[in-house]
Amino acid sequence: MNTIDPEGLSYVDAQRWQEQIDFWNEMISNSWLPDFLKELLYTDIQSQIESAISCPGMVKIPGSMIAKDWIAKNVAGKVLREFPSQYLGMTIDEIRTLAQKGDKAAKKAWKLLTSGRFRK
Repeated sequence: MNTIDPEGLSYVDAQRWQEQIDFWNEMISNSWLPDFLKELLYTDIQSQIESAISCPGMVKIPGSMIAKDWIAKNVAGKVLREFPSQYLGMTIDEIRTLAQKGDKAAKKAWKLLTSGRFRK
């Protein structure tokens, strides 16, 4: 069992990563820490983010993109045989939200959209 991502919903959302970067940068810059420690933390955060983004199982997905458009550009066509058709017209964010709420078909759709083994 994957303890980091037990639902198998790993992905990289550029906007959310940027929000996290901005949050931590602000926290560090407003802290009482000496400048050399602040620089060390900035560097560490940046390297953690870069390694997470470059992880082979992770995919950058624009959340506002429609599923069928993402499939056409980035996913092997054979996915359409298994992809739940009710989600083809939905945005990636909508599918992710439903999957996180426990919708089984949405979880399947999400996995097919984000799994590296189905990429073109």
